[in-house]
Amino acid sequence: MRGRPPLIGLLDPAADRYLRACVELLRRAPGTELIGAYLYGSGVIGEFHPGRSDLDVVAVVADPLPRGAALALGQQIAEEPRPFAVKGMDLVVVTGATAVGGFPVPRYELKLLTFHGRARTAEDEPGGDRRLVMHFACCRDHGIALAGPPPVQVFAPVDRRTYLGALRAELSLRWMPSHYRVLNACRDWRYAAESVICSKVTGGRWARERIRDPWLVDAALQWQIDGAGPVLDLVEVEEFLAETAGRLGAAAAPPAVVRSGAVPPGGRGAAW
Repeated sequence: MRGRPPLIGLLDPAADRYLRACVELLRRAPGTELIGAYLYGSGVIGEFHPGRSDLDVVAVVADPLPRGAALALGQQIAEEPRPFAVKGMDLVVVTGATAVGGFPVPRYELKLLTFHGRARTAEDEPGGDRRLVMHFACCRDHGIALAGPPPVQVFAPVDRRTYLGALRAELSLRWMPSHYRVLNACRDWRYAAESVICSKVTGGRWARERIRDPWLVDAALQWQIDGAGPVLDLVEVEEFLAETAGRLGAAAAPPAVVRSGAVPPGGRGAAW
């Protein structure tokens, strides 16, 4: 008797079965040639909390999807029975040309958030979504191939300045819960400082050691880990995000040109 395959990433058996079923729906979608499907995020790098974490997946197909076909695929996946361990599926479908193209604002064929019951197609956002470069970078950094070749063979490298710009754009989004926004800012700050992609919790723990009063970050961590916590002051949240946006902008700025014989800011020996 053949044993079952090893669990995907850090998922439990129920989440693993659900994810495999969704990948099979992607494989069988009419008129769609699946190049690959890739899991990234907490299901791979840690802090996947059963019942409170999404599965983050990028699927890559050969050709653009007509709106009707994209919505039909989204409905199929949304109707797949979801176990308690999975809050929802956060799925983006793009073409192979988009994945490898290195575009600063990539176009998607389908964006599906099953927890919110929301599906969007290329017609809903014809200009593309700048944040997709973040998903592509995560797939290259730590993604697991659920189908197809390794992610480094499918996704083009993401330029650091492009990635920082996408992070900064995401900071302005206000529909996310406050603790999400704070922890996103923490991991963004770490990327700006160290070029490390990490989870929300890891980013929060990194940031709290670098600020005078870590109360806001600690409160956000409590919400993320325990599912409940103190009320976050929205003014403090916006101030923290503004500080982080400034750090991202500074990290993305080209280095100053130093004339021959001039002393750069910071004195002699400064790194350039």
